[in-house]
Amino acid sequence: MKKNNFLILWTLTLLLSSCGARYTNNSVILQAEALMNNYPDSAYKLLTSIPNPEKLSRADYAAWCLQYTHAQYKSYKDITSDSIISIAVNYYDNSKLYKYSGTAYYLSGAIAYLAQEYKKGVSDMKKAIDLLEHTDEYDLIGLASINLSYQYQREGYIQNARKYIFQSLKNFTASGNKKYLVYSYQKIGDFYSIAGYPPDSSCLYFQKAVDLAKEVGDSSSYYINIGNIGFEIYAKDPRDATNKILTAYKHSSTFKSSYTAFLAYTYTVLNKPDSAEYFLKEAEKLQTNTSEQHLLKISKARIHSQKKQYDLAYNEITDAYLLNEKILTDRIKSQIYSIDKQYDFTEKEKENATLKIANKNKLLLIGGLTMMVISALIFLLYIRGIHRKKQAELELRNKKTEYELKIKAQEAKNKYDLLKQKLQQRIEISLQFRKIQNNPTLNQKKEEILDDIIRKVILQKDEWDYYENEVNSLLNNKLNELREHYKNLTKADMIVIALIYMDVSTTDTCTLMNMNKETLYTRRKRIKKHLNISEDTEIEAWLHAYANAPSSMS
Repeated sequence: MKKNNFLILWTLTLLLSSCGARYTNNSVILQAEALMNNYPDSAYKLLTSIPNPEKLSRADYAAWCLQYTHAQYKSYKDITSDSIISIAVNYYDNSKLYKYSGTAYYLSGAIAYLAQEYKKGVSDMKKAIDLLEHTDEYDLIGLASINLSYQYQREGYIQNARKYIFQSLKNFTASGNKKYLVYSYQKIGDFYSIAGYPPDSSCLYFQKAVDLAKEVGDSSSYYINIGNIGFEIYAKDPRDATNKILTAYKHSSTFKSSYTAFLAYTYTVLNKPDSAEYFLKEAEKLQTNTSEQHLLKISKARIHSQKKQYDLAYNEITDAYLLNEKILTDRIKSQIYSIDKQYDFTEKEKENATLKIANKNKLLLIGGLTMMVISALIFLLYIRGIHRKKQAELELRNKKTEYELKIKAQEAKNKYDLLKQKLQQRIEISLQFRKIQNNPTLNQKKEEILDDIIRKVILQKDEWDYYENEVNSLLNNKLNELREHYKNLTKADMIVIALIYMDVSTTDTCTLMNMNKETLYTRRKRIKKHLNISEDTEIEAWLHAYANAPSSMS
């Protein structure tokens, strides 16, 4: 009897174990897997040589789906659906095959990114990291981390982006994959540059990427990071920066539009109009973004000025002014969007609270109807109460409407005043320009006056009041509170603080405030001193913490 029970138990165990997920024994699939990292195209050919893969066993078909999708992705094939990788995800899910389950989720997340399904992509990449932590697949963990960092940076979650980019560095170091390490160093340099850190911080990682790319023979990454260093050191050494960008331009086509716009601008600064004109013509053949177009307009203005073509120079400066306004406006809109996203959860909670109140109101209404049936007198009193309540609500709405109209009128007046100031500035520039056109005795001063016009492309202090007030409004009066708490903060300090809250980069801040980076770093140190915070503290983190705090920080 005991022997029979043992046999039954052993048979059930065997059956249950046979139902669990297992990996393949198919020699072709295993061979393709072995070739995957170094020869994905060969792996793809092997996998496509299997006829009717859907007729394989469940385990073999799941493995085929996984490796086939991996080969497609690494060979840059078009992947239009996640239906194939979903088979692998479902088969390996909740199994002990962490390597294959994690890889399946990684590929599912990558395909979601390609389809612009970013929420699913983030979820799958995180799941992939959790599963692969049980393995020594450091390269895949690093790649998933870089994908998450890029996505968080795209959405404006800088701290999350920073966390995952350094996690990728840790994993690529553990795997010893120097080719991937190059990309990790490059992304860290990009992060420091975009986040507005001093150029030395970003250049340190760009240089590591350059050295490692040279060691592993990755010429594309080598020249891209040479160019990145050039962009960073421009304020300190424009001639060396130009040489580095020129080297990148000659050997890499990845950022061609940025290289041409930058070279057109720097050659005008170095008084080489012929070289500047060459790169202007090259830039006109390419599709450029707003910032690059702004650089090109300034470059054209400088070239026309050097050729004494002042009418053309003035037209280019006018266009550059309008582009400068658009760049700043777009940044403010982007910041507003980011702030709105932070309140999504709060708004959901408000909706839930409103729903609960609505349910309570329904119960009260039922009670009121019951009482009306009981007594006509109570019914009349109830109607009278409702009438009074409506009168009170109507009066309250009228007052609220009156108040909102006053606010809107004030806002309209502020915008009108700002527009009037800008128009007045334009009128003054036009009058000044016509004056030098109509007065031959001022010819020798034309270049000096035109330089003054160019400087006026930068936002004036009166205009900053508007943008500072907008930021203060977004932060629920936190800027005013900060200024009241820290009396030593100057007007210029508050402008820099407002730009930090808007996540404007160091380079753009220098452009808007017409100062070099060294002057800006001195200003940031002075702000830290006025705020009584240590030099080691990140001013961005401190200010954002202050903005999110319920009351002033000491």
